[in-house]
Amino acid sequence: LGSADIIQLSIPFKIRLDKSLDLFFEYIYEYQTIEKSDTAPYILGGVEKTIYEPASTAHNSYVKLGVVFKF
Repeated sequence: LGSADIIQLSIPFKIRLDKSLDLFFEYIYEYQTIEKSDTAPYILGGVEKTIYEPASTAHNSYVKLGVVFKF
Protein backbone atom coordinates (compact mmCIF):
# COMPACT_ATOMS: atom_id res chain seq x y z
CA LEU A 1 0.00 0.00 0.00
CA GLY A 2 0.98 3.58 -0.47
CA SER A 3 0.73 6.18 2.27
CA ALA A 4 -2.65 6.67 3.93
CA ASP A 5 -4.43 9.68 5.43
CA ILE A 6 -7.27 9.13 7.88
CA ILE A 7 -9.74 11.72 9.17
CA GLN A 8 -11.84 10.62 12.13
CA LEU A 9 -14.89 12.22 13.74
CA SER A 10 -16.27 10.81 16.97
CA ILE A 11 -19.32 11.84 18.95
CA PRO A 12 -19.38 10.31 22.45
CA PHE A 13 -22.48 10.27 24.65
CA LYS A 14 -22.79 9.06 28.24
CA ILE A 15 -25.96 8.45 30.24
CA ARG A 16 -25.65 8.26 34.03
CA LEU A 17 -28.05 5.67 35.44
CA ASP A 18 -26.93 6.10 39.06
CA LYS A 19 -23.75 7.13 40.90
CA SER A 20 -21.99 3.85 40.05
CA LEU A 21 -23.35 2.96 36.60
CA ASP A 22 -23.13 4.75 33.22
CA LEU A 23 -24.06 3.73 29.68
CA PHE A 24 -21.63 4.86 26.99
CA PHE A 25 -22.32 5.32 23.27
CA GLU A 26 -19.96 6.67 20.62
CA TYR A 27 -20.55 7.22 16.90
CA ILE A 28 -17.36 7.17 14.83
CA TYR A 29 -16.91 8.15 11.18
CA GLU A 30 -13.63 7.69 9.31
CA TYR A 31 -12.60 8.86 5.86
CA GLN A 32 -9.45 7.25 4.47
CA THR A 33 -7.45 8.00 1.35
CA ILE A 34 -4.74 5.56 0.34
CA GLU A 35 -2.22 6.40 -2.37
CA LYS A 36 -1.27 3.84 -4.99
CA SER A 37 1.53 1.49 -4.05
CA ASP A 38 4.96 1.26 -5.63
CA THR A 39 5.17 -1.02 -8.64
CA ALA A 40 6.57 -4.53 -8.32
CA PRO A 41 7.74 -6.80 -11.16
CA TYR A 42 6.66 -10.43 -11.41
CA ILE A 43 6.96 -13.18 -14.00
CA LEU A 44 3.96 -15.20 -15.14
CA GLY A 45 4.37 -17.84 -17.82
CA GLY A 46 7.80 -16.50 -18.73
CA VAL A 47 6.44 -12.96 -19.28
CA GLU A 48 7.56 -10.16 -16.96
CA LYS A 49 4.73 -7.92 -15.80
CA THR A 50 4.40 -5.03 -13.38
CA ILE A 51 1.77 -4.87 -10.67
CA TYR A 52 0.63 -2.25 -8.13
CA GLU A 53 -2.32 -1.56 -5.88
CA PRO A 54 -4.32 1.44 -7.14
CA ALA A 55 -5.28 4.43 -4.99
CA SER A 56 -8.51 4.07 -3.03
CA THR A 57 -10.80 5.74 -0.53
CA ALA A 58 -12.91 4.31 2.27
CA HIS A 59 -15.82 5.64 4.31
CA ASN A 60 -16.25 3.76 7.59
CA SER A 61 -18.80 4.36 10.32
CA TYR A 62 -19.52 2.39 13.44
CA VAL A 63 -21.02 2.67 16.92
CA LYS A 64 -19.39 1.71 20.22
CA LEU A 65 -21.57 0.70 23.15
CA GLY A 66 -20.39 0.18 26.69
CA VAL A 67 -21.17 0.09 30.37
CA VAL A 68 -19.07 1.91 32.97
CA PHE A 69 -19.08 0.53 36.50
CA LYS A 70 -17.69 2.71 39.32
CA PHE A 71 -16.87 1.28 42.72
